[in-house]
Amino acid sequence: MQKLLPTFPFKAKMINSDVSVLCEEDTVYYFHYDVPIFSHNNKDLECFHCITSKFIILGLCNKKEIQNCFGVSNPSINRNVKRLRKNGDRNFFNFTENRRGKCYKLVPEVVSQIQYYLDKGKNNSEIARLEGITEGDIRYDFKKGRLKKTFMLTEHKHANIKRVKNKK
Repeated sequence: MQKLLPTFPFKAKMINSDVSVLCEEDTVYYFHYDVPIFSHNNKDLECFHCITSKFIILGLCNKKEIQNCFGVSNPSINRNVKRLRKNGDRNFFNFTENRRGKCYKLVPEVVSQIQYYLDKGKNNSEIARLEGITEGDIRYDFKKGRLKKTFMLTEHKHANIKRVKNKK
């Protein structure tokens, strides 16, 4: 059997002795010896995470080689390999399932109730406890402009007392 000579494109960066990567214009190409095995847009990070994880799982290269070649952190590599092993390719490209945090939208009735409490002078943490929601939900609606803070001027019982410094 004839052994393949490692012939790579001239500008290719070596991941290891078997696999190389080449970036031309907007496309990143991956080669196993001289055979192109994958390509993606250079701004498509999900494809990058998926293919580098596949290389590791298939044994074409190890985590340290990916880390050295691309400057990716070890926890990031571990997380992506775990994602690929657990859910396959669809986890990288199904963006609705990938979200960690969820944006909860408060229904109009709750928003009007919260606004009523705000008008009465209650703070966010009190309102959150009363409504059974988080303060983050209230802050989110402030940010989106659905809630407005109204400042009520109330007289403080110590408002007219002058403070005098003790002289020693």
